[in-house]
Amino acid sequence: MVLPANQQEPIHAIEVQGWCDPGIYARMLIDMGLLMEAHPKREVRGLLLFLIPEHDPQTPPWPDLIERDPDPPIRRVYLIDVLHDLRQTDPDHPLLATFLPFLIEDQAQLRTQAPAAYRIIQQAPLPEPVRR
Repeated sequence: MVLPANQQEPIHAIEVQGWCDPGIYARMLIDMGLLMEAHPKREVRGLLLFLIPEHDPQTPPWPDLIERDPDPPIRRVYLIDVLHDLRQTDPDHPLLATFLPFLIEDQAQLRTQAPAAYRIIQQAPLPEPVRR
């Protein structure tokens, strides 16, 4: 959960999913409902972050409802797609360096690219706690 201090900003319920769980959409709705009860004057939004599309169980009716609504209360994102898009738009982004083991399966290739990825993280304009 992300609970901004600014009362005008929405509260975000966030779930990171690294496997296919058919109950994820129902659980997100329950979490959002509990947040709405606890914070009745605040908008509550949901974010389902799946590592890969295959982890999304596509439990009806939620995926269709999310796709039809231009501003759905629950958003779903596939991390691998975000990383591939980032590779195209900002290939030196430190997030790509951080997730390099997720992007490269070949261990020899990963060992070769790891030092450059580490340098990107070390040189990125990030606050020190984030860099660590």
